[in-house]
Amino acid sequence: MRTLLTLALLTAPLALQLEAQRSPHETVTGTAGSAKITLTYGRPSLKNRDQATMMPAGEVWRIGADAATTLTSDKDLMIGSLSVPAGTYALFAVPGEKTWKLIVNKTAKQWGLDHETNKATDLGQATMAVTKLAKPVEQLTLAIADSKLKIMWGTTEASVKITTK
Repeated sequence: MRTLLTLALLTAPLALQLEAQRSPHETVTGTAGSAKITLTYGRPSLKNRDQATMMPAGEVWRIGADAATTLTSDKDLMIGSLSVPAGTYALFAVPGEKTWKLIVNKTAKQWGLDHETNKATDLGQATMAVTKLAKPVEQLTLAIADSKLKIMWGTTEASVKITTK
């Protein structure tokens, strides 16, 4: 019994430290036209890490932490020029200096970068505009605002117009 108590006391700080390192998860809801859109994602922080290392240019990025970010819509959408039927999808991105590619994948439940395995189920891609933020965003933030999907992190904002079909 004494050994178990000692073990519990020794491992408690480690468990608290691991819990503090996890990225919180967020669900945000917005509208575009008559569509209700929900985004669910992990929110990592930069924590003095290099933004370019966290989301490397030219490589598929999972947009967030842990499981793939999901987008759910109750109506058919146009995301940029991509037609997206109502439903739930996994989102990935390929960051670039002037534009990003948003990848919409039909396999909604994926872990991390399972996109390589599930690439055949891509619905398609949309081009996102990139702007430099005046004030850096420490923790990854996604939003549906002004009929756009916005991804903000560090000094970068990537956005794409969303309309209902």
